[in-house]
Amino acid sequence: MLALTLALSLHLGAAEARPEAWVVVSRRSGVAKPQALEMARNLSAALAERGVPTPTPAEDATSCNAKVPCLVELAQKKGVGVLIAVEAGSALDDVVVHVEALSVEEFGKKLSTFDFTGSSKEFQANLKEKLEEFFAPSVRNVLGLGTTVAKPEPVVEKKPDPVKPIEPAPTPVEKKPEPAPAPAAVATASSDSGTSPLKIVGIGAMAVGAVLLGVAVYFGVNTMGLENQRKALCMPGAQCTNPEAFDLYSRAGSSQTIGIGLAVAGGIVAAVGATLFVIDLGGGSSATVTPAASNDGMSLAFTGRF
Repeated sequence: MLALTLALSLHLGAAEARPEAWVVVSRRSGVAKPQALEMARNLSAALAERGVPTPTPAEDATSCNAKVPCLVELAQKKGVGVLIAVEAGSALDDVVVHVEALSVEEFGKKLSTFDFTGSSKEFQANLKEKLEEFFAPSVRNVLGLGTTVAKPEPVVEKKPDPVKPIEPAPTPVEKKPEPAPAPAAVATASSDSGTSPLKIVGIGAMAVGAVLLGVAVYFGVNTMGLENQRKALCMPGAQCTNPEAFDLYSRAGSSQTIGIGLAVAGGIVAAVGATLFVIDLGGGSSATVTPAASNDGMSLAFTGRF
């Protein structure tokens, strides 16, 4: 008879449970009570934001030492439908948190859990991700709340822009044709005696080209010297395995490439300078200077009347 009365009272208490969740600290180890309660309050606020009613303030229930019957009894006295138990511990500088959702009507049946290890700030920052995936939906389903639907934002009717009166198109103005500009006088190199600007430019270009050709000759001589050193290290007709010979071969190739580039550039610059110089001397006569460069050297070919 006593057992029947107890079961009936528990059944009546469960039937009167409100569709709410209550967050408590069920056990803590190495974590101060204020810190554990603060994490419980943050969890309660995060659940409320995700559609789980938590009007009952979070409390410390460590007297139950995480025993489910004791926790369920406390929840029945509060008249809530789901109990959220938070176990907080510490590991070095991090907190270790284990959270369980228990159904009060089903005498502590476990609904969902999640675990966290990290700092207290990271716990609060990661609550949204931890709750939204499984935890909060499971609690809402047990409380009969279903899936939360985001409130639609009110649609603001946009007033159409006032219609601007169409202004008549301006009458096109006939534009008188502008007189054709007089043909510009073609500058010609002066045939007078003396040093003209064109001749000075030509002489300067030839001087730069000569300098480049001189540097190219230096690299050519350097290439030949390196090649002779390489041949001295290797026996003719035999495979050469001397590392120094390979280094000399590489340096000779680089020197040859630089020398050829300078030779080509110097030849082109000298050719342009010679062309300007010859044109200045020849007045209106036509003259052509063609540079040519190869691995064996370079040349300049002059064609025209001087």
